[in-house]
Amino acid sequence: MPCASELQKSVQKGAEHVSAGRRAQAEKVYADALSSVHADSKSSNAILVGALTLGYANIILDKGGWPTLNGKDLDKLLADSIEAARAGKQRSRALESQLVFTRSRALLAKPGIGSAELDAGVKLRFEAIELQQEGAVEEIPWTLESVRSRFDKELKKEQEFKYLSHEELAAQLSSFAQSEEVAAGVEILFTAWATASSTTGEPVITLKEFLERFIAIAGKVERSVDAKPCAAPCEGGLPGDASELEKELVALISKEGANSWDSKAATLQTKGFEVTASTLKSTWQNIAPKIKKTVDADQPMACGHSCSTCPTKDECQVHGALKDIEDM
Repeated sequence: MPCASELQKSVQKGAEHVSAGRRAQAEKVYADALSSVHADSKSSNAILVGALTLGYANIILDKGGWPTLNGKDLDKLLADSIEAARAGKQRSRALESQLVFTRSRALLAKPGIGSAELDAGVKLRFEAIELQQEGAVEEIPWTLESVRSRFDKELKKEQEFKYLSHEELAAQLSSFAQSEEVAAGVEILFTAWATASSTTGEPVITLKEFLERFIAIAGKVERSVDAKPCAAPCEGGLPGDASELEKELVALISKEGANSWDSKAATLQTKGFEVTASTLKSTWQNIAPKIKKTVDADQPMACGHSCSTCPTKDECQVHGALKDIEDM
């Protein structure tokens, strides 16, 4: 069974071949990688396997044909990937929507298609659209609390809500965090939710409706941005009088490890902290012994967990960062 890094390389290599028009080479990369993992639909690398399956299936459907891989046709390959992606610890509804859409496409292209496949293919198409919207909301890092606050403010204005074009909507949303990913997500949601203007025929939507629909989906999708993080080890190993900077720094180290100080400084600067890579490294060296004392004693932290009972202990990188404490 290939490790995650090997699967990631196959995903990237296949995508490079596709971008360069080398579709036969891409098909071989995807097929070779899937041959070693797809016999087990419960792969722990479900997202990477899903990406490989998606790449392979799209190439096959574009050129035509109905081959089997590991004894499975395209429908079975895609169905297994969808099942594994949904059962994984980490979900990506954006990927799931593409897999579901591609399975719909596969069913509608299946040799000897009957009424059952036709009905299932159409049903999956609608499911893919819904998942695409959920995936867009899932990927946009605006907390539900912040969107609800903006929605409440809009309601209090007591004025007629103006219909907005995509560009006008984007301008109204500029107070939220922005990135290429956010812009892509907003475009997906606008396209799905906008209706034709009665005067111009162009797609429009009110800010109220956009926020309302965003809130409805964000409220039912478990998004990492809305999750209440466990306080340990992000701040649990620190004394009660720890500064906000120290808490933010430990939170970053728990996710990224004690490295890339320039990147950490840039992240904290966006939050208003006046820091440099050097001062952050020095701060870590000062607080690490205090954290190590709590960790070594397996003492309860602010959240009530100890390190041994922490629900995020498998992902936390504080332990690795503390290995060098004796040499400090």
